[in-house]
Amino acid sequence: MPAADLGAAARKEREPVPVTTAFLVYIEPSGKITTTHDLNVPVVPSRAPTHDEVYGCCQVIIKDIQAQQVGVMAAQATMQIQQQVMQQAMGSRIAGAPDVDQVLQDLAKGR
Repeated sequence: MPAADLGAAARKEREPVPVTTAFLVYIEPSGKITTTHDLNVPVVPSRAPTHDEVYGCCQVIIKDIQAQQVGVMAAQATMQIQQQVMQQAMGSRIAGAPDVDQVLQDLAKGR
């Protein structure tokens, strides 16, 4: 069955719409949802999207962004902890406490 030419009306000469930003979201035949800033991707939809598909795509995008934000926050927290440990270790070394390497080994072993 040939793909429906849903873009025929869109290709008719129209005035450009001024926007702040734009992106394209499409669902591949495999079900993969793709978001891109490239508005020139040659897509050939086989049908118009359902409301459930639009809602589902929005939810997937939101969850992906939230997961990325959590990952960044976790990485930042890990780096802050590592920095604090190094500062404590360096402070202890200056005060004549055990060697920094020994402190880090102990921390790695959970002591």
